[in-house]
Amino acid sequence: MDKTNGTSEKLLLDSREAARLLSVSTRTLWRLAFETPDRPLPHVRAGRRVLFARSDLEEWIRSRRVAGPEAQGGEGDR
Repeated sequence: MDKTNGTSEKLLLDSREAARLLSVSTRTLWRLAFETPDRPLPHVRAGRRVLFARSDLEEWIRSRRVAGPEAQGGEGDR
């Protein structure tokens, strides 16, 4: 891993790194992973450790993206 850019090259991130990537607190990260019944935040268990795959986090972000009114047919023009 290149120390100058932090977590950018790691495949699996610990909870602090994943929270930093998502710009949320570690408490919110845990809530998203374990207390969200619909579309929980994907994670990997490695023994007692809980890790987060960078690719899973990026896909989770894409799946939760909300389009603005202009992308939904221009209804925001009224």
